[in-house]
Amino acid sequence: MRSPWRPPWMWLTARIANAGLLTAQGIISPRLRRPMQEQAKVGTTRRYEVKWESTDKMKHRRKSGVLKMKRNLFILIIVAAAIAAVFVYTNDKGPKASNAGGTAEQGQENDAAKPKPGSKAPAFKLAALDDKLNATYEAGGPRDKVLIVNFWASWCGPCELEAPDLKTLNEKYKDKVDLYAVNATKYDVVRNAKLFVKEHEFTFPVLTDADGKVGDEYKVFSYPISFVIGRDGTIIERIEGVKPLEDWEALLDKAIAG
Repeated sequence: MRSPWRPPWMWLTARIANAGLLTAQGIISPRLRRPMQEQAKVGTTRRYEVKWESTDKMKHRRKSGVLKMKRNLFILIIVAAAIAAVFVYTNDKGPKASNAGGTAEQGQENDAAKPKPGSKAPAFKLAALDDKLNATYEAGGPRDKVLIVNFWASWCGPCELEAPDLKTLNEKYKDKVDLYAVNATKYDVVRNAKLFVKEHEFTFPVLTDADGKVGDEYKVFSYPISFVIGRDGTIIERIEGVKPLEDWEALLDKAIAG
């Protein structure tokens, strides 16, 4: 007897059901469901592994960040301590910048010790700050020109203000007046001193008092301090701090005429 005719889709459904992929109700069979469940479990485990791995990385990064902050803070403290030490040393152990010079009592004490007008200028022989020049300069005793000995430092604010006037004086009186700018190298940094000279374009001799002995001889306790010394080697004037240009000119005119 011949089989009744069936639509193609019924034949396909029967074939799939016989293969165990689908139940009669169209639900996924246990044969296919079990591998899918296992795969879902594996996927869930992997998600947890990724999650724990990410958490560990975050903890590691957080720990590394804390360590870096502690290290940077430690370095900052060291640098601040070093700067404070330099500042204290400069202010307590070395001479200070000054426009006029200390209290009345300090002035009386210094006046008793420092070279005064009318006394012989202490002699010295100093090398040029620029060692490439390989030159030395001397002072003390009779000479052909009036001499200005200016003590300065690169960190000195008043010295910065005075620098243009020294250039003007040197250009105006260079035929009759010698100008020696003595750097307080013991309390300064050579590199900074050279940059100061280059910035202000000094053309007169700049000397280095490396051990501070010349400054001690002249009783230099602050900067800038200048000495005007006559042709006979006698101190004419001791100038503490910044002096107006017109006062400088009047003083030099008188020293040259004398």
